[in-house]
Amino acid sequence: MPDRPESSDLDAVFRDFRDEVSRDSEASETEQQFKLGLTYRDMGMEDDAIRELGSAARSPRRRFEAASLVARLYRDRGNVAAAVEWFERAAEAPAPTPDAGCALLFELGQTLEAADETARALAVYLELRSDAGEYRDVSSRIQRLARAQAEG
Repeated sequence: MPDRPESSDLDAVFRDFRDEVSRDSEASETEQQFKLGLTYRDMGMEDDAIRELGSAARSPRRRFEAASLVARLYRDRGNVAAAVEWFERAAEAPAPTPDAGCALLFELGQTLEAADETARALAVYLELRSDAGEYRDVSSRIQRLARAQAEG
């Protein structure tokens, strides 16, 4: 009698298949949300862009890009608190390139400065300098913010 697969083996095969299909479906949905968010942004439909990009940011694969785009949309609208929150979400994800990570931290620092969060901005700039050395004008920003901290 030929070997018959055990029912538990078949269950495992089907479970693995369902998991793979589910992951592929989620990835596809995330990509659609991301692309739709970009389209809405390009069309000036910011509320819709924020909604779609925010949904795409739930996926680890798109978190950095989508969250940083949401942060910039909020920043450009003048909602600094929401921008900081979304920049921080983006910073928690791995950056696609070292330069993208540095640029994000720099923008976070700028946004914190705009919110008069001097201590937090200084901390972000110090982290950026320790990771990237002399990046843009980060050293002069650190000096200025450190002076402001000492005076305040």
